[in-house]
Amino acid sequence: MWLNYGISDERGLVHISDTPRGRSDLHCPYCHTILIAKKGHMLAHHFAHDGPTCNPANRTTELPILPFFHSFTLHLTPKLLDQLEAFKDGRRSATHWLQQEHLIRYNEFTQRHELTKLGQIPFGMLSVNLFSQVHDARLADHHDQMDWWLHKAWKEGNPVAIADAKTDLMLYRAQWQRVLQCALYVVEIQTDTDRFYKVGMTSRPIEERIVEIQATIKPHIGAATIKPLGVFPQRGHVEPYVKFKYAGQRRAIGNFTEYFDFADLKATLRDLRRMPTKVLSDLEQSIVDGMPSLTMQAMVQAQLEQELAAQRAAQIAYHREQTKAGMEAARQAGVHVGRPKGSRQVNAVLLAKPSSQAIIQFLHAGMSLRATAAAAGAAVNTVRKVKAALEEIDRLDKMDTATE
Repeated sequence: MWLNYGISDERGLVHISDTPRGRSDLHCPYCHTILIAKKGHMLAHHFAHDGPTCNPANRTTELPILPFFHSFTLHLTPKLLDQLEAFKDGRRSATHWLQQEHLIRYNEFTQRHELTKLGQIPFGMLSVNLFSQVHDARLADHHDQMDWWLHKAWKEGNPVAIADAKTDLMLYRAQWQRVLQCALYVVEIQTDTDRFYKVGMTSRPIEERIVEIQATIKPHIGAATIKPLGVFPQRGHVEPYVKFKYAGQRRAIGNFTEYFDFADLKATLRDLRRMPTKVLSDLEQSIVDGMPSLTMQAMVQAQLEQELAAQRAAQIAYHREQTKAGMEAARQAGVHVGRPKGSRQVNAVLLAKPSSQAIIQFLHAGMSLRATAAAAGAAVNTVRKVKAALEEIDRLDKMDTATE
């Protein structure tokens, strides 16, 4: 996969677009090797390792990337994709496997199979409005699956799996945060002799982006007037699909892929404007705010509790040793410490407790020590102490009576 993020000691996760070309001060999120920013004209901008690529970053499966963003083949096998295309074109195709993958469904009204919303995506047939709804749900589902993988690794106590799953989820959330912070835009570009359109996403005000576009295309077409036709906040996630859907109407300008000659501009804008205003879910809001996932929060909380428990245990052990040392020093000096033995006041305090009162009632009823302990829900030793206190108070009372 292409590695689009590096780790900075000061800035945290840094995207490739925010890094100048060449050797950087960023590290691989997985192995911490120094990264080199590759920004050529043929391949997508990405980071490369300054040395051998580590296994997690070099894998080809279970990528921590946004679904339906870099590719629209739905990760189908070539055979299944061919079957889906054959079905779309009206040629014979095995419907069982396509139904199992939720790519087609049976329409009871027409009594025929038809492509589902998911099945329309590989051919750019799904409207942008409906794609945005499917994509929102798929982004959340994929996130929850990755969070579950992290939770599973955590519960199994596998440190390597935990580290990889945590990094995967961190990268996924960073990518999702990036597109949620971006608006989709469509602008009209007018020259002295021509008119065409650009689709893109930006996290900056559209006015700032227009200035950049003018500077970018000037070497190719000269001066141009640019005006926005539509800006859709927090809809940056649909930009790749729009470019994919209208790829057949793309205008060749240098190596750029975001300029178009829309055959029906009104229909294109109408489709985009049908997207409802984005209202962030609780999960999406946590992504935008940079909050950790539920499992990440649980892991942090568990770590804090472990540290606090260790601190408390250390403090208790320290105080216990200090108390033992103090009592031993007092004993050697001939000083008595602790409660005075046989103290009427101490025994009275013990017997006044509600739990002791229950024990006293059972003892007065003639029950044995063990039976009293079971009935009162107390330890046998506690019952012995209460009984001894009763006997001691009786003894002291008799002594007081005898001296009067």
